[in-house]
Amino acid sequence: MSRIAKLTMLKPMIPFTPTEILLSNNGYYLVISDGKKVAVYNFEEHKLRKDWNFDIEVNDIAFNEDNTEFAILTADGVLNIYDTRNFIIKRTLDNLGDALGCSYNFDGKYIAVATSPILITIINLLDESDRDFIDVPDGNVSMIMFLPDSRKNTLLAYNSTNAINAKRMTKLEPYYAKLISDEVNLRMEEWLKMMPGETMEEYRARVTDESRARQRKLFEDEISTGLAGNPLSMSQVKLGKYDRSNNILAVDFSNMPTIYIPVPEEKVGGFKNADDLEFRDVKYGVMANDNFEIIYAQIYNRADGETYIYDNHDRVPLNFMDGDDNVVSLEIIQQQQMEEMKLQEIKQKVIEEAKLRNVISDHTNITVDSRVASDFDANGEKILNYIVKFSYEVEPEFSVQEDFAPGKYHVEESGAASSMLSIVKQAFEGDLAQYVKDGKKLNVKISGTADSSPIIHGIKYDGAYGDFENEPVYQNDQLTSISVNTKDGIKQNEQLAFIRAMGVKDYLEKNVSNLNEMKSDYRYYITVSEGKGGEFRRITTEFTFIDAF
Repeated sequence: MSRIAKLTMLKPMIPFTPTEILLSNNGYYLVISDGKKVAVYNFEEHKLRKDWNFDIEVNDIAFNEDNTEFAILTADGVLNIYDTRNFIIKRTLDNLGDALGCSYNFDGKYIAVATSPILITIINLLDESDRDFIDVPDGNVSMIMFLPDSRKNTLLAYNSTNAINAKRMTKLEPYYAKLISDEVNLRMEEWLKMMPGETMEEYRARVTDESRARQRKLFEDEISTGLAGNPLSMSQVKLGKYDRSNNILAVDFSNMPTIYIPVPEEKVGGFKNADDLEFRDVKYGVMANDNFEIIYAQIYNRADGETYIYDNHDRVPLNFMDGDDNVVSLEIIQQQQMEEMKLQEIKQKVIEEAKLRNVISDHTNITVDSRVASDFDANGEKILNYIVKFSYEVEPEFSVQEDFAPGKYHVEESGAASSMLSIVKQAFEGDLAQYVKDGKKLNVKISGTADSSPIIHGIKYDGAYGDFENEPVYQNDQLTSISVNTKDGIKQNEQLAFIRAMGVKDYLEKNVSNLNEMKSDYRYYITVSEGKGGEFRRITTEFTFIDAF
């Protein structure tokens, strides 16, 4: 069902005349407001999730990028931020002046608020004392929005008297905890895979709840330390008080929390000056406010020649971000690994057949990856999604023979692409068929790429996949639109990348019949590389079975 049709079905249920409508990026939530009332609907089920009736004007509403938070800004200078799982208040910021408008930055660490017609305030949501300000002498600021530039740098766009302004936001710190969590998850996905030749019995012995938690913590400490850089080198170090009851000596830092070193009382006299201390093998962790702290260090005291160990590895790990809700049971992971083995068998069979037909060679590498990801549905209930990704790479010097030649876009014109999609077809007819259920949701992400070789005279488009007018696509992960038709042909590499992606959808609709049994949501991602050559012309596809287990 189209989004327009869903809006039409919701119309009789809406209790007031909306003056503002907002749809979350994931399509879960539709928000409407008439200026004082706000209502959030489960967009898929046309069901009210939460409504508010404020006594004051609502000046702005916003979701963060991953749709886990929803913000309501009111004219009394109050910003309420709600957890979208239950729409209970997560935090409240007040004293925000006129509170004219707001916008989350891309990782959700900061929010910008127009606190007056001449001032924008940037607030660190993890440390509300960390604020920056943008003066707007021309005045009349009423709308603000974070945007990326062509190199994915963060810009803040805002209006002023007779102008639209864009300021590069160079002072925003990364959301370190999120970066660490994302990288840990990627590494854990690899660690949780069955190793070549590993039996299921060996896998179960290697991967336990205890070993998984231990390995995750090792990855977290390693990644945190790498991201921290060397904050110790920029810190003023001072000796603090000695606690005789616990035999610990405080060491203070100007840019990090104090650490407490175990020191026997008879040794404490050897600590004369902080300059005598040499910190070795320092490990860092990130705190809930996204600042770093020392979690391990060997501290050599030049004054007495002794080395003292500070070890806080047992600190609370990054679970403050994900909690237990993000944990996938070992039983499900083992099931997923068994199914991936079957997918690899299908892949190998198709590859061998394609090689016999000289469609591809050893210079083409097709990859099938699967994983289980914890998520929440539009009602805030925990679900497990099954994600299967099909991709390939061709060695550059063989790409013209085995992948798309310049200007080509039909799937059958690429041995690598057609072989990959043959694996998709057989997988859906085989092991993946158990997840194909009538009425269940399936997200299909199709990526098409093109290189930067200029299209000088245009490429004829034969209309094989239809004409497209302002078709929604994601370019550099930002939603935009694109048009392609037989009359004008293909004049831009973005159009070529898009038509390659549409070739995948056409193949799936014609060859993978059981996809029609599901509520399939297709999204197209296009990329034009900065480089030139066949290695930049390819397609990939990713299937996410929603609430699969």
